[in-house]
Amino acid sequence: MEKKITLLINEADNVLVACQDCKKGQYASYAKEDILLLDNVDLGHKIAIKDIKKNEKIIKFGTSIGRSIKDIKKGEHVHLHNLKSDYIKV
Repeated sequence: MEKKITLLINEADNVLVACQDCKKGQYASYAKEDILLLDNVDLGHKIAIKDIKKNEKIIKFGTSIGRSIKDIKKGEHVHLHNLKSDYIKV
């Protein structure tokens, strides 16, 4: 099983960062766990490491970067289609 390289920036984070392009159905390694990717995830984009409820904070760098606008499943791509950024006005 090929595992994609990802990065957990801070222990408080609820997302990983993809260090390479990842395809749906592949696995991302996280600690001692392998997370099944539910979406394609481009280099530098985020992957949920747990189920995230609607309106829950998205934590990256140990701080909130926005809130989910819908429920996000573990292994899903986390980006502007399912989060409202604290920094980008859309």
